[in-house]
Amino acid sequence: MRKTVLSRCVLLTAALVLLVGIQPGLAQRPAAPQVGERLWEDSRIGVIVKKVETKDALSCDVQDELMGTPWVHRGQAKAGHTLSCIHLVLAKVKAGYVIGPATESTLNDAAGRKYPLVTFGIKGLEFLDPHDISSPSKLVESSEILLLFEIPSNARPETLTFVYSFSDSWPAKNEEVARINVGLPAAR
Repeated sequence: MRKTVLSRCVLLTAALVLLVGIQPGLAQRPAAPQVGERLWEDSRIGVIVKKVETKDALSCDVQDELMGTPWVHRGQAKAGHTLSCIHLVLAKVKAGYVIGPATESTLNDAAGRKYPLVTFGIKGLEFLDPHDISSPSKLVESSEILLLFEIPSNARPETLTFVYSFSDSWPAKNEEVARINVGLPAAR
């Protein structure tokens, strides 16, 4: 009886491995981002555009991501405007330490108009002291960055000038800024 139960458990585990791709005893890691596919990079970092959303009001998941950010947005675009959410994934950190997005990031349209960043949210920070969220932090590979812009309803964003701060030491003694121009897929 015991041998039969054990055999069935082994068979069920093997079936799960074949069907789902789970390896017993190993934690699953999130898959590398596939959306956007294009890696935009400079000498320090590489980013992938995960998603571009343009809406009149923020979805609940975007509001959750922005919770606790430096600015509180009302969640609704003002009359004649729309909210554009750019979701980025930090795919590579090639040199130094990435401290975070800078408020100088802009969304740019085909007519050459630039729209300022309203607020941003970050998932995947590493803290110097993991028990103290007020300790210095840095972005790591696979960190997700959400940038929120408010733009006129007729604007068609084409590029993002992503400005970020970095340092050659961590914790940062002297922060500097750099920028990457990122092409954007059509908004959904």
